[in-house]
Amino acid sequence: MVGLSVGVFLAILLVSLVLWIFLIWFSIHVMRKCHGQPGWLNPTVITLLVLYFLMGWIPGLGFLFFIALLIILIVFNNKCVSSKKK
Repeated sequence: MVGLSVGVFLAILLVSLVLWIFLIWFSIHVMRKCHGQPGWLNPTVITLLVLYFLMGWIPGLGFLFFIALLIILIVFNNKCVSSKKK
C-alpha cells in the first residue's frame, strides 16, 4: 500500500498548523516592535505568510517560505530591539 496513514497525515497537518500559527504570532510581534520601519518589511512578511499558507504543502516551496520568513523575522526582531536600546 502506497501513501500515508491517517495518523501520520493528521500529525503532519497539526504540525503545519502549529507552525503557521507561531509564524503569524511572531510576525505580528516583530511588525509591532519595528513600527513599520523599514517600509518593505510589513508587505514582505504578509506576502511570505500568505505564500506559506497557500503553497506550504509543496515540499520544497513550503520549507523555503518558512526558512525565509523565519530568518527575516529573527533578524528584524533583533535589529528593532537593538535600535530601541540606543
